[in-house]
Amino acid sequence: MAGNRERDVILVEREGGSLKWFVLGAALGAGLALLFTPRSGREMRRELGKGVRRLRTFADETLEEFREEIGSHERVAREAVDSAELEEKEGEEGSAGSKRTSTSPARLELERRLAEARARRRQAGGDEEEEPVA
Repeated sequence: MAGNRERDVILVEREGGSLKWFVLGAALGAGLALLFTPRSGREMRRELGKGVRRLRTFADETLEEFREEIGSHERVAREAVDSAELEEKEGEEGSAGSKRTSTSPARLELERRLAEARARRRQAGGDEEEEPVA
């Protein structure tokens, strides 16, 4: 009896706003930390300046890594598009009667199978030139 029971799941959705409370809490905490610090104002400003510089350096490094990553993805996408356009162009030239320089192994296998099927049909007496439908 207990093994096959269905359980009701209650989902409580809250409207947005949790981020604003987080930011407000962080700002309040930072303000209280500044009020109750045992350092003088000059020392505190110096420490804050160091922290801001470290944060800026970290942000710059992260941004540069992100740009490099995006750049590599853009290069790969551009190469894929160029390759597809080249294959399409070669396909058009191949259908016009010129030789194609590179053909995928899957296409070669398909063309071989089609040629074998045509040969079997001719041997069986079907001299029609009807192409098989894939």
